[in-house]
Amino acid sequence: MVLLKADKSDMVLLETANRLRLVGSVDWVKVAGVTLPVASTLKSLGVILDWRLTLNDHATAVVKSCNYHARAIRHVRHLLPDSVTQDLNVRHCAA
Repeated sequence: MVLLKADKSDMVLLETANRLRLVGSVDWVKVAGVTLPVASTLKSLGVILDWRLTLNDHATAVVKSCNYHARAIRHVRHLLPDSVTQDLNVRHCAA
């Protein structure tokens, strides 16, 4: 019975900077008989985490997604009532 699928699993080392310096460079880890590559970030439950547990990569991804959707609205803007487009303008300026 296989517990982990290497192609569907991610691994990131979560340690302090000092401990990571002691460990050195690790490219892979064997867990439950499966070899997993060590990544710099991983996505879990829609949140992107890095080895320092900061949300910088996640915030960047959210901003990119918001910008994409805000630009996509321009294609249907002419179909929306004025009250909706005014609300979108107010929210866009506030953000």
